[in-house]
Amino acid sequence: MGRTKLIRAAYVAGVAALLLTSPIGAAAQDGPDRVEQLLPSSEWNIDFGEDYCRLARTFSDGEDQYLLFIEQAAPATGFGMTLAGPKIRQFRQVITRLKLEEDEGYPQVSRMTGEVVGFGPAAIFSRIEINDDRDAAPDGTLRTLPHIDLDEASKIDRIQYGHGGFALSFETGDMGPPLQALNVCAADFVRSWGLDVEQHKQFTRMARLTNEQEIAREIQKYYTRSALNRGEQAIIRMLVIVETDGSVSQCKLFESTETDRLQSKACEEMEGAEFEPALDASGQPMRSFYTTNIIYRITEANAHG
Repeated sequence: MGRTKLIRAAYVAGVAALLLTSPIGAAAQDGPDRVEQLLPSSEWNIDFGEDYCRLARTFSDGEDQYLLFIEQAAPATGFGMTLAGPKIRQFRQVITRLKLEEDEGYPQVSRMTGEVVGFGPAAIFSRIEINDDRDAAPDGTLRTLPHIDLDEASKIDRIQYGHGGFALSFETGDMGPPLQALNVCAADFVRSWGLDVEQHKQFTRMARLTNEQEIAREIQKYYTRSALNRGEQAIIRMLVIVETDGSVSQCKLFESTETDRLQSKACEEMEGAEFEPALDASGQPMRSFYTTNIIYRITEANAHG
């Protein structure tokens, strides 16, 4: 699969730019009446790209091919995910359902639509959060470099996606080993950014963006009319390096969805970002990083604005 961008964002229907992730919702739903199994038709392909880590695997219903890929652009407790294939087009609602384990319910989750070359319609999830809070301190901050909890990952044995009475089930088997590889790849980014990996294995606070809402509003202004008219949506992953005084020294954007006209000015707006720096194990400021997803999503309220 190399480093070629495969996804082209599709029209759903106004305008919103959010510095937010999209974890699985808490409200579980009853299961579908019919579940169609998709069996693996390839091994996992692991792509350690320059700007991302990606796991990809194909599946089949006996006739058509489907694609599942999972990616990260930085160490994180969750991941972005795309499901693609012919029957994905049946799930037209923005709020759908996703199930990762045999015995869990069907929580609601939002997604964007798209197209993957060679596979067809796609459901694009900006972030799937699977960790419990075992690595969190009492104030909710992490005590170690963000990573996918492998005990939780090993509980994932399928990915079922659906709406109403029908669901597709990507029969992945134990997701522990492939997500362990994703952890290794993502941790290597810290070193490539010129940061101290050992220092990040135990620290007391990650870098905090204190004026997030203000920055989000400014980024939102640059959803250009040309991109809106073309129905372009996007998920863009942003990385900034935060110095010990809270200043931003570097900012990079990585597109998870390919667009023609949508050019984000997020890094320009990050010049006005206000951070509390990360703190090391002894509580002293340390040079670190901050990552988030920027989601340009078309909303019904502004579709004709």
